[in-house]
Amino acid sequence: MIIMVYVDRLQRTRRPPKQAWLYYNFCHLTADTKEELISFAEQLGLKEEYIQVSRNGTLHFDLTKNKRFLAIKLGA
Repeated sequence: MIIMVYVDRLQRTRRPPKQAWLYYNFCHLTADTKEELISFAEQLGLKEEYIQVSRNGTLHFDLTKNKRFLAIKLGA
């Protein structure tokens, strides 16, 4: 079975207001199905409880820059 997972571009954002001087890079990991997403996320060391739902209902995980590079290396 072929698992289709995707990462988007890195985004730069601010941390919460109390730490407004800090910035961090992140992106999203998505997949065609929830099962594919969770299976791939486990390969990255992510727990299912970290899954998020975007405003449009898409399931995703937030990834750091390093996890994004690992996801791409693993085939995302």
